Amino acid sequence: MIPEAQQNYDCLVRLTGDLLAAVEGVPEELLNRELTLPETNTLFQIGTHALGAAGGWIVSRAGGRPLTRDREAELRAGGSVDDLRGKAESLLSMSREVLEGLRSGDFDRIREPIQATLRPTGRWTARECILHALEHLALHVGHAQLTRQVLGIAPVRR
Repeated sequence: MIPEAQQNYDCLVRLTGDLLAAVEGVPEELLNRELTLPETNTLFQIGTHALGAAGGWIVSRAGGRPLTRDREAELRAGGSVDDLRGKAESLLSMSREVLEGLRSGDFDRIREPIQATLRPTGRWTARECILHALEHLALHVGHAQLTRQVLGIAPVRR
């Protein structure tokens, strides 16, 4: 893997680990509990969406590979920590394949969305797609960490 791809993959691994740390040890009932705050999601929904979006941007958009994703379903989902672990493993595996296949010049190539529901639309380079995926994942890691605290669970100390 070339250095830029490796750095992106390392960041993805770190952020995915942070997301899983935010849900680790959370009982399933709390993982799927809706908050009383307006326009919020459960911890499971945050994790499902964050991992799905990262896959959409890295695997589908930057990598040009088909990926089935339903954003609206991600934000209605329920499940367990094991389910999220499986989603994270799948994301890391598919992303590694994509990133291993990229060469220096590929990062500057325009990538058109192959999934109609991927937003925002427009012409993005592979580099921009990957950086957006990491930025978006980091944002949702913060949401998960805060949601954990709102549910009355101590923050993760790493």
